[in-house]
Amino acid sequence: MINSVIHHLGIGVENPEEAEHFFDALLVDFLGMNKEEVDESAAGWKGRGSRVYLYKVNAIGETHNLQHLAFTARSRDEVAAFPGWAETKGISILSAPKEYPEYGGDYFAVFFHGPDKLKLELVHLSESSGEVSL
Repeated sequence: MINSVIHHLGIGVENPEEAEHFFDALLVDFLGMNKEEVDESAAGWKGRGSRVYLYKVNAIGETHNLQHLAFTARSRDEVAAFPGWAETKGISILSAPKEYPEYGGDYFAVFFHGPDKLKLELVHLSESSGEVSL
């Protein structure tokens, strides 16, 4: 069972409508989250222990300064399948799926670009792998 320690993330983007289409595909179609009815943000999703919200950067008076955002994959196979799926959506892969032993355990991830060149990651790490150092 996935038990996320992140309750929610707020992401500021220049174009929330474009970003919403991107995150609908990633979060709903690929990762199995659900679209959430929202009032305060431009869009929202929930599921698997987390929530993600989009905000127009000018509306909140900030720019996004998130270094990167990592989503938990349900399996190594899901990480491995991601580039093929991403290609059909026009998503730019930054680093093909591979192991990152320097992060500890059996860390297996793929990195890609989201809206506004936001660096995103899909990672699988078995619960038996112990501590991860990033």
